[in-house]
Amino acid sequence: MTDYYLGLGYGNTYSFGSFDHKPTLPLTDVNVINDLEFTLSDDPMDYDAIRNEQVEKLEDGDSLTIVYPNKAALYILDEWSEDFNIPDNQREELWTKDGVEETFIYFINEEEENWYWLTDAQVDYYDEDERPVPIFPADEEDDE
Repeated sequence: MTDYYLGLGYGNTYSFGSFDHKPTLPLTDVNVINDLEFTLSDDPMDYDAIRNEQVEKLEDGDSLTIVYPNKAALYILDEWSEDFNIPDNQREELWTKDGVEETFIYFINEEEENWYWLTDAQVDYYDEDERPVPIFPADEEDDE
């Protein structure tokens, strides 16, 4: 019985490893991933095929935790991700050979989230701690 980890990337990367025991979703810093290997490609990867390949390898008692990243977060400054509590991941799934056993969803459609406007927000100014402050949508409307 092995508990595997598959972290899908942002188009051309993924990571694979294992846990000491079957994790509870959502994953936290307590969940240590062992023997983590990263795979990179110059070309876009077929994440459905990668997922299906790993699921097909599962045997009785095995589990596979798959993490799907929040791709919109790539376009948001790190400081704003912290300030607005933007999730790193879109969802996490726990698979067995019989299919999905559990799913933890952070959000369904990023464009409907209250933080999505930050993907193309501009810096208004820097505060006293030198952190960038975004121009809020209401501020932009006032300027017009």
